[in-house]
Amino acid sequence: MILMIHIRQAKVKDIDQIHQLDKESVEYHKKFDRQFYTVSRKWWKIKKASQIKALKKSSDLILLAEKNKRVIGYIWGYVEKMAKFNVGKIQDLIVTSQYRNRGIATRLIKRMLKFFMTKKCVISDVEVYIKNNPAIDVYEKTGFVKQNYRMRLKLGKVKSFSPFS
Repeated sequence: MILMIHIRQAKVKDIDQIHQLDKESVEYHKKFDRQFYTVSRKWWKIKKASQIKALKKSSDLILLAEKNKRVIGYIWGYVEKMAKFNVGKIQDLIVTSQYRNRGIATRLIKRMLKFFMTKKCVISDVEVYIKNNPAIDVYEKTGFVKQNYRMRLKLGKVKSFSPFS
């Protein structure tokens, strides 16, 4: 059975539904890095403001996946200049848990990649937690290859590192 969803560009009125997906994502990511994903109210305000700002920039795109006018997933990408080249960066990709493994993330990624191509990007980058195998799998299915490891070492006596606090 084919899942009937609609993919469209986000609008400011959609930010609260996007915000709910962001909250679900934080809960999901806590299993990978509990300290890093301690998020404060201040951070949520900053994220919402940056998403609203992104909606107004031609170098950014936020796409929504909807079912029955309810947002069930989104992707946020932007174009960054690196030397003389345009690079498409995927900032966020979230599909609500009950709709995962149904091809929605793949459809969102493919639409974002089309956007990057219209912006003459030569590559697309995304960061994924090394233990987030479902996300790694969906990116690999759309052609991404593992290239780098980002590593972290805790220094000093700080109990936790929470940049979002």
